[in-house]
Amino acid sequence: EEGVSATFFVTCNGPDYLVKRMFDEGHTVALHTASHNYSYVYSSISNYFADLDRVSSRVERITGQKSLIVRFPGGSSNTISKRYNIGIMSRLVSELKRRGYHYFDWMLILMMLEVLVVVRLFIIMWLIICLLVERMLF
Repeated sequence: EEGVSATFFVTCNGPDYLVKRMFDEGHTVALHTASHNYSYVYSSISNYFADLDRVSSRVERITGQKSLIVRFPGGSSNTISKRYNIGIMSRLVSELKRRGYHYFDWMLILMMLEVLVVVRLFIIMWLIICLLVERMLF
């Protein structure tokens, strides 16, 4: 309605028609995992990719296009994965890249927002200093 596109990271839950609608309306349909089950997906590399392949096949069947955009459950630097397999995240990241996927984290967005807040505060402080200097000179 407003012409704003979004990226939706989907699982195998929810109706197919919503995934189709997202795609048809020009949004990016990306992959999360089929189950979002931490204990399964993070127990081994083969389990992770079996789960990812399931959701990938679903998205490709519905949209007609293969998605190569991924978000790990819990993000790429999650700490929950080490409950199931210590060091698996670095191995998954390497293997994901080797297979041609690109992963995204919300952490980048949060870091960008923090930078924007700091920049905004800097600008406000700069304006206050300029106003004070102007008062002192005139």
